[in-house]
Amino acid sequence: FGAIQNIISRGSKKKIVPETTKPRLLKRFYNSVAALMTQQLQDMCIRSLEAYTDYICESNTGFKLTILLEDEDTLTFTPPFAKFRSELMRMIDMIVKAGHALPRIETKVYMDTQASEEFLKPAIPNDFIEDCQQRIHLLLEEQRIGPELRMQDFDDYMDLMNGKNVDEIEKFIKSKPKFEEYCEQIENFKEVEHEISRNVCGIVTMGFYEFHREGLIDTLESLARFLQQELITKVTADQQSAMFKMTGEYENISGKLLATPRDTKLLMELKEYASKT
Repeated sequence: FGAIQNIISRGSKKKIVPETTKPRLLKRFYNSVAALMTQQLQDMCIRSLEAYTDYICESNTGFKLTILLEDEDTLTFTPPFAKFRSELMRMIDMIVKAGHALPRIETKVYMDTQASEEFLKPAIPNDFIEDCQQRIHLLLEEQRIGPELRMQDFDDYMDLMNGKNVDEIEKFIKSKPKFEEYCEQIENFKEVEHEISRNVCGIVTMGFYEFHREGLIDTLESLARFLQQELITKVTADQQSAMFKMTGEYENISGKLLATPRDTKLLMELKEYASKT
């Protein structure tokens, strides 16, 4: 645009551009310039829209998509598919808007002149714009199927996500299980923790998207570790309590055995107690 201004300015100095003293001729000249610029601008906008749409639909891959656990049992995509759609469509609107944001050249050459039309008005067909939008819309609808199907990779861990395993562990603890049963449960959740990263890939490339699931995997592993720790903490507390009780019993035995009997009868009873103990 600046280069065109310079051309007009040089043309004015060389008397190629009509003088301001001939307003009708000057107006026809700038109408012709505006027509030429509008035609070129229209072509640029259409080619830009076409190139952008082709890039999105045919060449582009690797948009980062992640998955998060929300509200215990709800898996959500981040950004959501609606966000991808709004942002990609917004670029089409921006290209069209940019095409209507260039002023007529005379409003810049003659700053004190108020042109009847301030901006160039390229005619970008609505059908063409809608076709570009529809191509992107259909692509997004097609490409969302893959990530949604891969949500099934986490089906085996739904009880971990929705809190069912937590409820089961609480009931298990209330049932006063044996030490060996605690060990079995701890080993079970330890295996679940290691199984998650073995069975579920962290990053999956799926056409339009680069599907990142490392965050959800870390969350599930943390949940499995949490349940292990809850069990370990409880069984440790139970063992410590039992040991404390046993220590008290041994201290009572020790105190009784070390006591000095007052007579022979108590001495014989103490010897019998010691033998039995």
